[in-house]
Amino acid sequence: MGRVGSRQQPGSACDECRKRKLRCDRQRPQCGTCASVGIQCQVNDRRRPRRPRKGSDVLRKRICALEHLLSNPPATTLPVKAQEIDGMDELPVHRGSTATEDDPQPPLPQLPNDFKQNAQVDRSCQTEVFPAFSSGPFSPSAVTVLTDLMKRDLVQLYFDRVHPVVPILNQAKTCAWSLDPYSLSQYQLCLQHAMWTVSMAQSAQYDHIRDRLYSETRAMLNALDLEDSAMGVCQIEQVQAWLLLTFYEFSRTNYRRGWITAGRAFRLVQLLQLYDLDNPNTAKIGPGEDFVELEERRRTFWVAYCLDRFVSIGNGSPLTLNEEVVSPGIKSSTASKETLPQCRFLTSHGQICTRLPCREVGFQSGTPRPECFLSEAIACNEYLSLSPLAECTILVTIAGRALTHHRVSAVESVYGNMPQDFWARHEWLYSMISRRIKNLAIDYPSIPMIIDPMAMFTCMASQASVIYLCIIMESLAKDEASRARMVPYQERAFHAAQEIARLGREHERLGYFKTHFFMPLAISLGAKWLGLHTDFRIEHPERPLIEPTEVSLQALLGILRRMGEMNNLATYQLSVLKGLGIKI
Repeated sequence: MGRVGSRQQPGSACDECRKRKLRCDRQRPQCGTCASVGIQCQVNDRRRPRRPRKGSDVLRKRICALEHLLSNPPATTLPVKAQEIDGMDELPVHRGSTATEDDPQPPLPQLPNDFKQNAQVDRSCQTEVFPAFSSGPFSPSAVTVLTDLMKRDLVQLYFDRVHPVVPILNQAKTCAWSLDPYSLSQYQLCLQHAMWTVSMAQSAQYDHIRDRLYSETRAMLNALDLEDSAMGVCQIEQVQAWLLLTFYEFSRTNYRRGWITAGRAFRLVQLLQLYDLDNPNTAKIGPGEDFVELEERRRTFWVAYCLDRFVSIGNGSPLTLNEEVVSPGIKSSTASKETLPQCRFLTSHGQICTRLPCREVGFQSGTPRPECFLSEAIACNEYLSLSPLAECTILVTIAGRALTHHRVSAVESVYGNMPQDFWARHEWLYSMISRRIKNLAIDYPSIPMIIDPMAMFTCMASQASVIYLCIIMESLAKDEASRARMVPYQERAFHAAQEIARLGREHERLGYFKTHFFMPLAISLGAKWLGLHTDFRIEHPERPLIEPTEVSLQALLGILRRMGEMNNLATYQLSVLKGLGIKI
């Protein structure tokens, strides 16, 4: 126990205690330590004040520069480099050393309250999972610039303009977990940033920070991928974030980057086995999950599935998410039988065991009605009322089979003339497309299509499928008999291209900010057909058309040019058409 009265008194420590690094009790005229050793106790009351740490002047300049950046956002979209802030490279790294008594500097000024509020960074962005954000030399974050009102505006912008064509999130559920930014998981945080990023792609008012936010979002997702080293570690929010970033890259960066990122998202889809969600032998609803979460997973898979086929049709690359997957057979449910009267149900060995997406009303209301499987919908010869996303899924499936049909027929033609089963396969594919076009005409007449961008795109994709199938036929038909057999299909392709032009004009009333990201692909197929087949109209002038070919062609090219202002995929398709010799 210490001596009575040894509590430290106010004042300075004596020189002897400072020298021996002992705790001085500051008793006067002699402290306890000096009294015990019998020496004189001396206190220096004229000690010079400690100067501020080195670099405080440079730090003050940097704070002023950051204040200016936050109050006046730059006109360009490039991130601010460290060298652009005066004196940033002169700031030394503090190692914990004490300050000397030389070159005293004045203390730092007090920051105004409004700057403190604007400069507050989301605490969840500073976790160790995202080292890219904490290691930068004070570069201003795009999230720092976003106020709470701007964040809420971006979420609303997402559900107004992005969700109608990428319908993978339940609005009530998403808004509920995004209310408290400090309770978000790392996966939800990445998804939230991806939602903000892709929303900025559909707006003109965030151009000054769009690219900075995109870079930060991509860095967060990359860091998350590095953190998750186990094969089974993946969350649905991670897949959704990568998908949204893929759509952003196709529309705002370049085709190559979007293609590579799409492949990354497809591998995560396979890792989560989203193609096998409704297999009765493997329960996919875990503890705490509900049917809305299951429907979100279904929609995430089908959006990725459609994206895979958009990319493959655009550049001829092989499919990644094939229809053929190893899964046990499933039995059709009672609900499916009621939905599909007189249908021939297929065994689903080797088929995708995830049901098609349900109607949007049921999904958003929290009461999704399970739909049929893809194999059932394709095999059914009766009328089916499906959601626009489900119809789009069936159409891109037919287009994917047409791509396979092209490759198989190309190999067969090497060994001889056009095989007879080529025409059988071709007619079967065309009959399936015709059936989908009739279904769409019943479900989505002209007036509702104007307010539903997904339905508009699906109708346009159905006409583009007719053209795509005819392009495949032309590439393989070499002899006179085959070319003569193509004429009826070529006439149908002309009408399909002019129907795309009509739908494109109608879509302009909806506005280009509510356009499917891959609509330029469908429009370019129509323009490609009209631009490369002017000779067909000369050889067959008796064939009736909706309007002159040149009028439809210029309408399609004009739509692509206008879309190119906010979708780089349209600009890319224009360059492809120009490379084919079509006058832009």
